[in-house]
Amino acid sequence: MLRLRAFLLLGLAALLLTGCQPDTAPEISLPALTLPQPQKISELDKNYKQLAKAKTLVQIRGKIIYQSRTTGGWAFVEDDTGTALLDFEPTSPNFTLPPKQLGKTLTAEGRVSLDESVINEYLLVPATYKFE
Repeated sequence: MLRLRAFLLLGLAALLLTGCQPDTAPEISLPALTLPQPQKISELDKNYKQLAKAKTLVQIRGKIIYQSRTTGGWAFVEDDTGTALLDFEPTSPNFTLPPKQLGKTLTAEGRVSLDESVINEYLLVPATYKFE
């Protein structure tokens, strides 16, 4: 019985010492937003072909209504004029959204890319983003 108690105390001490360490993951710093204000998604809907051809940098702000649960590599963002798909993976496989961001307001800057598989025929490839 004494051995069992000693073993349990030793196990508890090991858990306390190893399980309570601070998170040491490095914090990622994203580039700052550069445009003065966001465009409405309806403006992208009207001009997406020209924006994609000219590789114009655009900025949108909206609420995340759906995001990839596994990788965080894409999300649908909605403002009061429409919905746009953000695809982070073309930027870098390591450039993603943190998990569980549904309902949060996001401002993203990037370039429009034509994609006929998307209902509005384009997506936004963000170069940076920030949460409000």
